Amino acid sequence: MIAGRVYRIHTTLVDPPKEKIVLCVGTLFLWFNTDPRRRPAQLPVKPGEAPGISRNCYLDCGRVTVFPPLELATAKDQGACMPQFLLRVIDEIKNRATTLATLHRRQIAETLGPLAEARSSS
Repeated sequence: MIAGRVYRIHTTLVDPPKEKIVLCVGTLFLWFNTDPRRRPAQLPVKPGEAPGISRNCYLDCGRVTVFPPLELATAKDQGACMPQFLLRVIDEIKNRATTLATLHRRQIAETLGPLAEARSSS
């Protein structure tokens, strides 16, 4: 799995099990949801703003997830996020993700920041 890329992963972490669209942040993942969750840091995303996103949705920056190895093995790569989108995610995490542990907030910013910088200078 590559940080800064979007994947579709079939998971049993939801009931009923289904395919979820997620943003990879190293070993952690942020979920895209059709509707915002009832916690801070629900980043609105429009179609085309992130790979594989074809309708209005929300990136839940208020919770991180990990997947079992068997589920990760089924992941379908949707593509790399553009620097502008990664910068929006970092801003959401730093300024509104009050439900995340400080360690996770720092880890996400440290993982995505260099990717956004590298992609914007390419």
